[in-house]
Amino acid sequence: LDDLYQHKVPHSPQLFAVSLGISVFSIFIAAKLFAAHSGVVSVTFAVLGILPTFSIIVDRHKTKLLELKKEGQKRTAADLRFARNVFAIVMGILLAFSAWALFLPVEKFQTLFASQLGPRLGLSVTNYAHQSWLSITINNMAVLGGTLVLTLFFRLGGALLILAWNASVWGVVFVYFAKAQAASGAVALFSYALIFSAVIPHVLLETLGYILAALAGILILRTIVRGKQKGQSLLKEYKPMGLILLLATSCIALGALIEIQLAPFLLNALGF
Repeated sequence: LDDLYQHKVPHSPQLFAVSLGISVFSIFIAAKLFAAHSGVVSVTFAVLGILPTFSIIVDRHKTKLLELKKEGQKRTAADLRFARNVFAIVMGILLAFSAWALFLPVEKFQTLFASQLGPRLGLSVTNYAHQSWLSITINNMAVLGGTLVLTLFFRLGGALLILAWNASVWGVVFVYFAKAQAASGAVALFSYALIFSAVIPHVLLETLGYILAALAGILILRTIVRGKQKGQSLLKEYKPMGLILLLATSCIALGALIEIQLAPFLLNALGF
């Protein structure tokens, strides 16, 4: 993999392409060999395939932070680049599941991705019951907390697992709602594009919140493993993680607000 990326930090387009390709292959294998549980198995295979690449960008991020610390420079740009790269991975997974579902009959992908659809079966954009800001925020905060806990206990695999699962759910659900409007063909693809354009603002913020939670978990683990540095207080060591978690929760809260205000407006404006 180092040779593939020429011993440099992979760029977002590369990460998107790798994530998309591995995810599509994972869905294909899961659908052929584990059709009854393909929703879960495909995500597991995708995580296993993408994990080495994810490890590379985490290691490069760690190296960059050490360089910035020695030079006395701020870490903000490095953290944003890490978030952008992980977001590219998430989008690759999301679009892989969407693409696969778009080319399947509704009944077929309802069976293959039953785990992702869950209680959303039978719903559409028009009859979907919108929740309150508080309800959405609490639900997404629980996911954020799960991301942090899984990262602390299962490290990179735990972080990537919850990010990949959420991406697969979004990818399948958006197609499901699109096909509820138009069963197949170019009309379903157009419907999907409209729905995607309406929900992407809050999906972006939610994803950023989960990515930042994963980053905080990774940094906490590094600090624990490294141990307390001489002459540095615990408050100063853990302050960056606290700020990252605060930013993560802010993204979740703002994303929930956009979900209940902007998304319905855009969907209504687009004719849903």
